[in-house]
Amino acid sequence: MNTSFIAPLAGGRKGKKANKMKTNDGMVEYTRATSTLLLLVLLSTPPSSFTTTKRHPFAHAHEEDVDERREGEGGAWTYLDDVVLPTPLSDMGISTIPFIGINDTVSSSRAIVITGGCDSADGNELIVFDDGGEGFVCKSVSSRAYAFVPTRASHHEPWTGTFVNLPDMPRPRYRHVSAVVDVVVDVVVDGGDGGGGGGSTTGDGSGGTTAVLCVFGGRDELDGLVYEVDCYDPSMGTWIDAPTYLPSGRASSDLAGFAHPHLPGVVYLVGGYDESYRALDITTIVTMTTISSSGDMNATTTYAVGPALTGMRGDVDAAVVDGYAYVSGGFTHENEYETPMDTVERLLLESTTTNSTEDWKGVDALDQERGDKQLVGLDGRLYAMGGETKVNVTGVPESELPDLGSRSEILDTVEVFDPTVDDVVDGGGGVAEWHILAPMPGQLFRFGAVEWQDENNDLEEDDDDDDGYIFVFGGQVGYDGDCECFRTTDKVLVFNAHRALEHDEIEDVDGGATSAGTTAVVDAARAAFAVAVAGVFLLWIAS
Repeated sequence: MNTSFIAPLAGGRKGKKANKMKTNDGMVEYTRATSTLLLLVLLSTPPSSFTTTKRHPFAHAHEEDVDERREGEGGAWTYLDDVVLPTPLSDMGISTIPFIGINDTVSSSRAIVITGGCDSADGNELIVFDDGGEGFVCKSVSSRAYAFVPTRASHHEPWTGTFVNLPDMPRPRYRHVSAVVDVVVDVVVDGGDGGGGGGSTTGDGSGGTTAVLCVFGGRDELDGLVYEVDCYDPSMGTWIDAPTYLPSGRASSDLAGFAHPHLPGVVYLVGGYDESYRALDITTIVTMTTISSSGDMNATTTYAVGPALTGMRGDVDAAVVDGYAYVSGGFTHENEYETPMDTVERLLLESTTTNSTEDWKGVDALDQERGDKQLVGLDGRLYAMGGETKVNVTGVPESELPDLGSRSEILDTVEVFDPTVDDVVDGGGGVAEWHILAPMPGQLFRFGAVEWQDENNDLEEDDDDDDGYIFVFGGQVGYDGDCECFRTTDKVLVFNAHRALEHDEIEDVDGGATSAGTTAVVDAARAAFAVAVAGVFLLWIAS
C-alpha cells in the first residue's frame, strides 16, 4: 500500500520531479527516499535551532526554566554572590540617595534605598471576591526600609554589598514611588532633639540644604490609597514626623515619579491607578521648599496640575535622560487590561520653571508591549526591563480559557533606546528606535531597578566608559499553579550596560521581542512534533 509521507504545499526551492509529486488535493506527496531524508533532517535539528517571533497563547516560564546566569564571554548579567535581600520583596520604592548616615559606625557618600513593598513569600495570591470575581493581592505589606551600598575591590572583582536596616517608615505601603529632593532645613531650637521630640524651628533655613527621600502614593495593607507623603532625612537618620498629604484626586498607586533634574525640591508624579484601579493620565507637580523634624510640611509644600499624558496608564515607570522625562508601557482599564501598552511619551523639563507650555509627546514605541516593568536612564540611554504582558485569548471558548494567573506572561526581555541616534543610517525611519539587548537571566516583574555609576573604576584598563550599571532587586516570577501565586524573590542582579553594548548583543527582532519562556514553549512543541513524526515513520517502515 502507498503510505508516502504527506506535507502541506509551501513556497520554497523546488525539488527534483522524481522525488515530489503534487496530488489532486493540493498536498505534496514525497517519495519514500525523500521522506526518509526529511525526517532525518528534522530529528537531527535541535529544538533550539528553530526560532519564532510568535508567542504561544498560553506560554509561561518559571525561574527554574532559565539559565542561572547569562555571563560567559561578553555576558551582561550577573547575580551577586552571597547577597540577597533581607526578605523576598516586590512592588517597592527605590532611589539612590547622595548621602546617608546608615548607623553610628557606617556611612556612605551614596546608597540605594529600598522602601516598603510586598514582603509575602507568595507575592500576589489569587483570591475570589464577594461578587465571584477573581484577582491577585499581596497579603503582607512592609513598612521596612533598607540601605544598600554596592562595593567591589577593583574593576576586575565581582560586585558585592551589604543591606542595612533603616528606621521603619511611619506606615506600610507598596506599589508606590520614591524620589530624592533637595530642601532647606530649619534648625530645631529650644530643646528640640532633631527627632520630633519637641522644640521650635528658626524658620530661616539656617540649617542649610539637604537631600531627603520622600515616598508618594501606593496602597496599604487594606488595598486603600495612601495619601501621606513621608520623608526620610538621612543626615538625621529619622523620618519626618509630620507628613504632607496628596490632594484629593491626586493620590494613586502603580504610578511613576521622578525628581526634576534642575529644580531642587520639585517632584513629578505621573499616571497610576485611582482607588478603583482606573488608569489615570494625570501629572502632579510637587514642590517642597522647607522641611524640619518638628515642623508642618504642609506649610511649605505646594501641589500643581501638570500636563496630562497622551493616554491613561497604570503599572508604569519613568526615567529622566538629558532633560527629558520618559514614561512607557503600562496597563489601562480602557481595554479591560487585556493587553499592555507599547507607547512611549516624553516631556521636556524646563531648566528654570515648572510653568512650562510643553506637553507629553510620543516617541518610538517599545518593541515589546509591557507593564509592571522598570524603566531606567543610564549614560544618555533608556533601558526597559522585564515586566508583564498578557496572553491573547481572543476567540478562545470560555470552557477552554486558562486560569487567571496563566493569562499573564512574565518577560525577560530588555530594550535600549538612545534618543540621540538617528536610525535612518541603519535603514530606519529617521527617528531613534528601541533595540533588543541581552535578556535577563529569568522572567521578572514588579521588581526594583536603579542606575549606579562606579566611581572607583580601574582606569588602568583605559575603560572609563565601563562605569554604568543597573542593579535589580527582588520582584515576582512566573505564575505558580501550586500556590496560585506569583512568588517573590530575594535575588539581586547587576547589569553591565557597557558590556552589553560593547559585545554587540543588540538584536533587531523582526516582529517584536520574544521571552525565554516563549522560546521554551516553542522548543517543547518542536520536540513533541519530532517525536510524533518519528512514530509515524516507524509505523510506515513496519508496513
